[in-house]
This record gives sequence, structure tokens and C-alpha cells, in this order.
Amino acid sequence: MAVLGFILSLTILSLGHGMPTLLHSKEATFPLQGSTHRLEPSPVLHGKRLPHDMKYPVYMMHMYQNLMSGKFKDLSIQGEPALLESDTVLSLIAKGCTQVDNRWTLSFDMSSVSISSELRLAELRIHLPSFQRFQNVTLDIYHTKRNVERLFLGSVTIDSIVTPGSSWKVFNLTQMLHRYLYHKERISSDEYTDLLATSHEEQKCNGLLAERIMLVVFSTDRPSSKLTGSPSLIETVESSKYVTTEADTRETGKRRHRRNHYDQNSIIRSGFHSRPVGDDKTLCKRVDMIVDFEKIGWGDLIIYPKRFNAYRCEGSCPIPLDENFKPTNHAYIKSLVNFFNPKRVACPSCVPVKMRPLSMLMYEGDEIVLKHHEDMIVEECGCY
Repeated sequence: MAVLGFILSLTILSLGHGMPTLLHSKEATFPLQGSTHRLEPSPVLHGKRLPHDMKYPVYMMHMYQNLMSGKFKDLSIQGEPALLESDTVLSLIAKGCTQVDNRWTLSFDMSSVSISSELRLAELRIHLPSFQRFQNVTLDIYHTKRNVERLFLGSVTIDSIVTPGSSWKVFNLTQMLHRYLYHKERISSDEYTDLLATSHEEQKCNGLLAERIMLVVFSTDRPSSKLTGSPSLIETVESSKYVTTEADTRETGKRRHRRNHYDQNSIIRSGFHSRPVGDDKTLCKRVDMIVDFEKIGWGDLIIYPKRFNAYRCEGSCPIPLDENFKPTNHAYIKSLVNFFNPKRVACPSCVPVKMRPLSMLMYEGDEIVLKHHEDMIVEECGCY
């Protein structure tokens, strides 16, 4: 699956503040198209000021940079192909880490892992202090349900020191997570344990913070899920509480006036029956269209980028069409019919014929998501 053919969603669920494995939003940068862009979220979020210490996991930033640069660093052997072939990459920060002697309990809320997708890879990544030795430590993995009860999924063992030159220890939990996701119906309520009933001997993991533990889930959309429903961005915006929908009457009136003016121009264009046009300035071509999310009421929804050039198509289509305007066979026949009988059919329209995606860091519900949205930027224009 081509890199530009998938939607990359990296969902970031974070706990706590001030942890060294998280990166302050004002210091985070993404290399995109040879330039540096800062992640500076709007200071106001849904009517409330954002905390100044908003942070995002460094590993997820690195994964995004890997995708943009094509240089895959800090990924496991399985992680690189999984990233290229997946539609979604989900990062779950541990809800908690406790220990009794050499047995650790790691809890994750896996409610956001979709069973409608096909699981490709699940990795448990633990950032261990480099100055300590961890041997013969058993990690018990749990799914935490609403922070009230938990379900035991399986165990793995740290049987050696961390990899030289790296403080990360990576475990493949694909089979463990697969059993949980696709056999949920076999799990009875009796298998859940009340968190209040846990042992009083448990204590926080030695020298390890929950924010240093993450479960990274790579998945691919099933074919059926790609063919149904609205485009992903429409679904996100319609359900988002961060999109500005309230405006004063004057602004609403201005928007209505602009919309009516656009509708009128659309009607005029649809009845335009020109002959071949020789002026290059009026022929169908791609022109700039700068989108500023603050100005369209999405300033609190979109964290990055705050603005981008989406481009648009503008101009007339010559009659009859030629191959320079990339017409479909239907559009070419339509232009011929119009040439001989202008009143029978309308002229072909100048529209996008090739699009490319845009990656956006945004809010989805109460979570932060990095999505690779298809068909966001016009690459080429033509007559259809």
C-alpha cells in the first residue's frame, strides 16, 4: 500500500504532566516540505484557555517525522513495514504501573482500539532507566475498563538488560491483543477484577512512570469500511465540540451573502457556452487558495497546521477539449456535443483531477489525533 494511499491516525492518550518522555508543544517541530513548523495550539480551546504545559509523546512525533522524511529511525524491525502498510497507528499511554517484587502490572484502556480494523502489529514499548538492571521481571498486561475494573490479557518477561545504545525495551503483543479484540464475546464479566480489590502490597513501578510505557497498535482498514460512510474529515468535524458554530448575526449575514454570490456565479458559469478560448489567463488552471483554520472556525479543532495552501481550479474549458486538459472520454464527448449543440449540454467544468493528502494534528473527541486526510490539496486541474 503506497504511503500516500493511507490515512495515518496516531491517537495520543496522555496522563500526567512534566514527564521527561513528553515534549512540550512549543518545542515540537515537524520537518515538512523542507521547512520547520511549530506546534503551537490555540491558547483558547472551546471557550477555555489551554494549559501552557500541553505535551505530546516524543515517540509519536518521531513516527510522524519518519513518515515525512522516509528515514525510519527508532522503529523495530516489524515497525517499519507495519507503518508503511497501516492505515492507523494508535498510541496508548499506560493508565498505571504497579509492582510487587519482580512482578509488574501494566494497565491500558483499549476501548479505542477498533475491531472493525485488521490488526497488523501491537508493540509494548517501555522506556527503562539506563542506570538500572531489569532481569527476570514479569509484566502482567491488563485492559482497564473505566478505571474501575480490569481484565488480564497475558504476560511477558524482561529477561535481559535493555538493548545497548537504547533505553527502550520492545515486546511484540500482537497475538495477545488479537485474542482480546476478536474473541471479546467469549469473555465473561467474572473475568474482570475490581481495581479496589487489588493487593495493598502493590506500589509504583521502581524508577518507572506510567507515561514511559506505551502500547502502539498498527492496523489496516478492512475493505468494507473504506467503501461506506462520509469522508473522514466530515465525520470528525460534524461530531467535534471544538468547531466554532456560534457567530453573531452580522457575520452570519456576511457568510450568507458570500454564499448567495457564489451560487449566482455557479448558475452563470453553468450556462456559459463559449467557443475555444485563446487567452491563457482564462483557461482552466490551478490557483492558490490559502486556508486559515482560525478564520473558518476550526482554530480550536486543528492544532497543526494552522494554515495551508489547498489550491483550487479556475478558468474556462475550451470547446472542444484537447488532451492538455486531461478530460475523461465522457467529458470529451460532452464537449463535442456542446460544440455542435450548445443548448443541449453545458460546458465541461474546470475541476481537480489529481489530489494529494494532508497530515493534520487535531482533536477528535477528547483525544489528540494525527490523521493523514486524503484529497485535501489540489495537484492538477482539468475539464470534466
